[in-house]
Amino acid sequence: MRFLILGSGGKLGRVLKKCWPDSAGLEPVWHHRSEGDGHFDILESPTSLANAISDSNAVLLLAGVTSETTNKPFCLNSELARATLNASEGKPVLLASSAAVYGAQPGPLAEQTALQPASAYGKAKVDMERLAADFPNATSLRIGNVAGADALLGQGHSSFVLDQFPDGAYPTRSYIGPYALASTLANLAELSQRTPLPTTLNLACPIPAGLNELLTHAELGWTPTPAPETAIRSVHLDVSRLQGLVPINGGAAEVVADWQSMEQQD
Repeated sequence: MRFLILGSGGKLGRVLKKCWPDSAGLEPVWHHRSEGDGHFDILESPTSLANAISDSNAVLLLAGVTSETTNKPFCLNSELARATLNASEGKPVLLASSAAVYGAQPGPLAEQTALQPASAYGKAKVDMERLAADFPNATSLRIGNVAGADALLGQGHSSFVLDQFPDGAYPTRSYIGPYALASTLANLAELSQRTPLPTTLNLACPIPAGLNELLTHAELGWTPTPAPETAIRSVHLDVSRLQGLVPINGGAAEVVADWQSMEQQD
């Protein structure tokens, strides 16, 4: 089968390219907006988009606006999803959403947890998910932090400043390593050919990782600083639904080992 990956020129797409599993039954098709053989603008080239989807069995939409792309409006996330879903011909479409849709709520956070985004980015992803809910072939993937595409690991720093709460604890986040993410996405794409996927799926390793744990396993240093009142203590995604579909396990040690395996390729 052919798995079209739209927006593979971004940070997450570049990570996935490095770690994509070899599979005789699954061929990834890497789309870029402005480079390579499969390049076209999703919003400005509807015919190219339709042709690319027509030649594929399933689609992953990575293209979108994040807090790092400040020169573009967040509403583009919904526009890109709408264009892709309208051209999808009913084929399975996986949309890259985010744990940011839950905001600062205490976990574990299951897919049925009420959404309370605390940022403009999170609100934009909620809007995208609501649009996608009208399409039975769409699955919104609420992805946790991805090692190597996050603000902690893979940034080339040897020391960090971490928020520390009054009880001495550090923030914890739901993380996933790059190889684990690529494998999970490939498994979901193959599964989508046999059975409909859920409307929403949390995507992360099951055991949340303390940021201090990640740095310890990575042999990187940090300096504690008192956590401000606005600091989010924990983002813990409940991945029980995902585990019922594809294998996923691990915590901080496995995430760091996964990331280090990718780094050794460079």
